[in-house]
Order: sequence, then structure tokens, then C-alpha cells
Amino acid sequence: MPGYRFEYAPTSRVKCKGPKPCAGTIIQIGSLRLGCTVEFNGRASFAWRHWGCVTTNLISNIKGPFPDASDVDGFEELKVEDQAKIIQAWKDGHVADEDSVSNLSLNRHLSLTRPRMISRSIFRGMKAVVWRERETLGRDAFQEFEEEKHEQKL
Repeated sequence: MPGYRFEYAPTSRVKCKGPKPCAGTIIQIGSLRLGCTVEFNGRASFAWRHWGCVTTNLISNIKGPFPDASDVDGFEELKVEDQAKIIQAWKDGHVADEDSVSNLSLNRHLSLTRPRMISRSIFRGMKAVVWRERETLGRDAFQEFEEEKHEQKL
């Protein structure tokens, strides 16, 4: 059975193994991270990713052996507010948009439909996502999205 662990990064030496555009970036000291056991050269180790880089597929894979988030190693050692984030993600099946590395309101919708487009678009400045989402959602839904985004900034 694969092992998983929640913890706060004790150093800033580990790179994130999450999806692009975050893959390979440093996980800063004190950041909430999730580790998955991997075997490398006959040795078991953890592959770490930021909490915001945890994908819907990873959450569903972890839910198999661990139906409750509190069953995952290290959960009890986390701050109460971080435990609440994780429990909510377990219920929803995805990390909350505000915790997501891309920090998009449409992050879950986009990642489920076009994961490669998100990665490239964030890297290039988000213009392509906005333009394509306007076409995909239609002008009314896009206008609502823009208004919601504006209200969040205020």
C-alpha cells in the first residue's frame, strides 16, 4: 500500500513534484505539503508537492486506502485551519481554488477539461485562458466570472 504524509516543510531544499507550472519549484520552509512514497534505486522515499498542487486524481487515489483525511500520516500534527482545508478537499474531491497554485476561480473546470492549456497559459500570462474561456462559457457566464473576480479583489 502506498504511503502518504502531510507536514510542513522543514527546509527549502525539496522541489515540488506536482503538475506544471509548479513542477520543479522549491517548496518553501513552513509550507504545507503532501508526500507520496516512491521507490528509487531500491530505497523508499517521499515525492513532495505543495498542498495547492494536489490534483483531483491524487485525492481520489488517497481516498481509497484512507477514506478519512484524518487517517493520513501527519494529519494530527497540522494546524486546525489546515486540517479544515484538507477535510474540505476530501469532501469536495479537489483542493479549494484559493489554495490552488494557479489560484483561478475556474481552476477545477479548466484542469478537468484542458490540463495542458492551463499550464501553458499560466506560463504565458493567462491571456489564452481568458480568451478561450470567454468562448467556451459564453459571454454571460464569462461576465459573471469577471464580476466575481473583481468582487474578490475588493
